[in-house]
Amino acid sequence: MLPATGVAARPAHRHDVILQAVHEAASVLLHSTSWETDIVAVLGRLGAAVPACRAFLLEIEPAPDGALQAIWRQEWTSDPNAPPLCDATRGRIAVLPGALERWQMLARGQPLKGLVDSLPPAERDFFAGIGVASVAMVPVFVEQTWWGALGVADQSADREWEDADVDALGVAAVTLGGALFRRRSEERLRESEERFRLLSDAAVEGVVIHDNGIIIDANRRLCEMFGYELGELLGTNVYDLPTPESLPTIMGHVRSGSTARYEVAGRRKDGSTFVAEITGRTMLYRGRPVRVATLHDVTERKRAEENARRLVEEEIRRAAAEEAQRRTAFLAEASRVLGTSFDYETTLSTLSRLAVPAFADYCIVDITAEDGSGIRRIGAAHADPEKEPLLRELMRFWNRDGSERLYHFGSVNTGEPLLVREVTDDMIARSFVSEEHARVAMPLVPRSMVAVPLRVGERSLGVLALYWSESDRRYEPEDLVLVEELARRAALAVDNARLFHEAQHATRARDEMLGVVAHDLRNPLNTIVMGASTMLELLPTNPPLLRNHAQIVRRAADRMNRLIQDLLEVRRIESGRLTIDPRPVAVALLVDETLEMLRPLAATSSLELLTDLAAELPRVRADSGRILQVFSNLVGNAIKFTPPGGRITISATRIDDEVRFEIADTGPGIPAEQLPHVFGQFWQGARGDRRGIGLGLAIAKGIVEAHGGSIWVESAVGEGSRFYFTLPENQT
Repeated sequence: MLPATGVAARPAHRHDVILQAVHEAASVLLHSTSWETDIVAVLGRLGAAVPACRAFLLEIEPAPDGALQAIWRQEWTSDPNAPPLCDATRGRIAVLPGALERWQMLARGQPLKGLVDSLPPAERDFFAGIGVASVAMVPVFVEQTWWGALGVADQSADREWEDADVDALGVAAVTLGGALFRRRSEERLRESEERFRLLSDAAVEGVVIHDNGIIIDANRRLCEMFGYELGELLGTNVYDLPTPESLPTIMGHVRSGSTARYEVAGRRKDGSTFVAEITGRTMLYRGRPVRVATLHDVTERKRAEENARRLVEEEIRRAAAEEAQRRTAFLAEASRVLGTSFDYETTLSTLSRLAVPAFADYCIVDITAEDGSGIRRIGAAHADPEKEPLLRELMRFWNRDGSERLYHFGSVNTGEPLLVREVTDDMIARSFVSEEHARVAMPLVPRSMVAVPLRVGERSLGVLALYWSESDRRYEPEDLVLVEELARRAALAVDNARLFHEAQHATRARDEMLGVVAHDLRNPLNTIVMGASTMLELLPTNPPLLRNHAQIVRRAADRMNRLIQDLLEVRRIESGRLTIDPRPVAVALLVDETLEMLRPLAATSSLELLTDLAAELPRVRADSGRILQVFSNLVGNAIKFTPPGGRITISATRIDDEVRFEIADTGPGIPAEQLPHVFGQFWQGARGDRRGIGLGLAIAKGIVEAHGGSIWVESAVGEGSRFYFTLPENQT
């Protein structure tokens, strides 16, 4: 402690005056807006109340050498002409090591008072230099930390500092400590707000601060985002910024205090909208709880994401379309291959090669023997041709008891398709019947497989199996659908081949029969014709009975001869051995010969046979005899089916470089369901009709097509029938 000085006279009310000054100082500092000015006024009130020649504030800081130094921060002096000490060179008091204990008393909350002469030289010289003889100092604490000291000084060495006066200064020091704390807090707040302002203005996100929905601050980016000036936003309702559809989402996050990120639609000043990503949290702002939200305009990102999503979907659709096109092309090619030959073993062998390598690393086609005695591998293809012999060698490990192992991990004898997406090592091990089997099969170990039975109706023909082995690909359910369709087409091709061979056999049998008819029946038939003709020549006119019988025999023989001739004609047409000798011939000549040949027959049936030929018809290139046969069959057919009193008309018209002939009748017509069959062999409109064997129209069709023409019919029940055929115009 400083040594005590002599006791000076002290007014009784000075303590109260000091406290009054402290009260006034507290009021000033509480509402202070200018610290530098107000603190000097406060020190002046205290200095005048003590009274003292100086009142000052010292801040204690560590010196660069580790010692302490007292910095003269603020002061008041009764002499307005006294030089100020609050500068960097004059206002510093070095605290020597020997004086540390005395200054530490201030740190412990104890005051210092006494004469300057008792201080260490550096301190004594400092105070003496400013005309101070006696000082009193009390500690100032800020947030329970020793900040410095509040001091008063007197020029008189006789000044004695009363304890009451020092206590009153202590009250003033507490008030100053609180003011310093407030000042420090405000400075920190200002610095924090300034940092916040700088950071928020530099941020790419918009920042808005609102108190119960009223905007109290926002950064530049948020103003730009919504198209407002800051002044237009302050004091407005933050909930006017989003679209009405987004309000429930925002209110839910605000009420729950959620800090989760979410998206809403914002509405700009011009009415346009954008997508914003919001993160909000509750925090203190200028001493009160507010809601701070950061907004990031993600419109472009959302647009990019939507474009990316559309591109991905488009890519998926394109890939699916390409895959579908590839599968369709594969099935189309398979159908083409299956239709190239009626030798189904050759066809199915080609089919196995068609699936490799597009849909399998290797493929096998096996068929069962008709007697059920075993399985034959008729198709085997591998992406590596050197491994194809192994596929056939595996067949020697097949037996009835282990047949299910032939197709790996399942039997197709049940008629059900089999799909194994992922073949495990355990499955492979269990599929072997012997070590030798394993040795042969290991280079072919499958990793994914699909096997489908070849079935037609209830009959099993065999199996089609595809395998992925060396590729990383795997079979999926849609692949099973593809293979099932392929197997269905293959089975139909096999069945069609069987039916074709059966039809060929039947055709050969029929041809043999026709040969017998032509060779063995025509000779005795010729004898009957010659005998009947001779009888007609030798028998007298009367009595007529014998001649009538001879004529009946002759007509029956002629009819049988025509039937045999028709059968032979059909055989020639089917075998492609029908011969024609086309020459230029006038249309009118063909029609006139037809009339001459068939008019008596029409008259016998009470029918009118007419013609309707266009003028200046060109010649056609035709075999006259064959075309007259066509007319005979078509007009003869019309005569057979047209009731008495009816009419048959032969017409001819030029169409482009052809002549179209028409034979129209007024008969009963042909039902629509029978029209597709009228040119078929042995077809007759009514089952009980015995006026022919149904070959006339088939022969007519063969003759017309041999000339390069076409033939067709148009008819409706009750409206008669119209048969058309065309012949090429003679070009030479």
